[in-house]
Amino acid sequence: MIKTSQKLVIITLLASLSLAVSACGKKPVPVANTNQDVNQAVNQDVNTNIATTTAEIDTSGWKTYRNEEYGFEFKYPEEIGDVKFILNFISGEKFYGLGEKITVIVRPLLWQDYMFAIAVYDKSFIRSDFNRLYSNHWISKKININNKNINGKYMISGSGGSAIESYALFIEGKNFNFEIVGGGCSRVDVNNGTCFSAGYTISVVDKILSTLVIQ
Repeated sequence: MIKTSQKLVIITLLASLSLAVSACGKKPVPVANTNQDVNQAVNQDVNTNIATTTAEIDTSGWKTYRNEEYGFEFKYPEEIGDVKFILNFISGEKFYGLGEKITVIVRPLLWQDYMFAIAVYDKSFIRSDFNRLYSNHWISKKININNKNINGKYMISGSGGSAIESYALFIEGKNFNFEIVGGGCSRVDVNNGTCFSAGYTISVVDKILSTLVIQ
């Protein structure tokens, strides 16, 4: 049985992440920190707080998802601490507004929303289309994809222990183009009750992204 405090944590996380989808309930959109300088200042504070969380994540037992048809692969966890994860494969329809061909998501078992998603499009979906989706209130950020720094989009909503970070990237593949999104809380903060496990942090998304390979 989930403890009452943990239920409150999950509800808080779901409420925060639900704000990071579009007006139609599908795409991440800006929800807070409309001033870019404030966003960057909070980002600097967040980065100092997640270092120990990242160190706690062991990827040695992670599974590999490989899709040869569309040419990509990544590693994902099945469990981190007391948090279990599942991988879903959605084909032939848009999922949360993502994807034309397929969308593959990773989410904690207790979430209804995704923590990481990679959506596949044909080559008609180009960077300008992506940029229109992630314009106002998103800032540019270098994101590590398999030891390469890729230009992406970044947003943070909330502050301190209640901050939720979100990423969005566009990557051109050989035969398909990709939209990659992810999000999680900035740090473990047991006293605040916002993120009680390393399994819910943006650090998990960081680790997944670092294993992503696109052909």
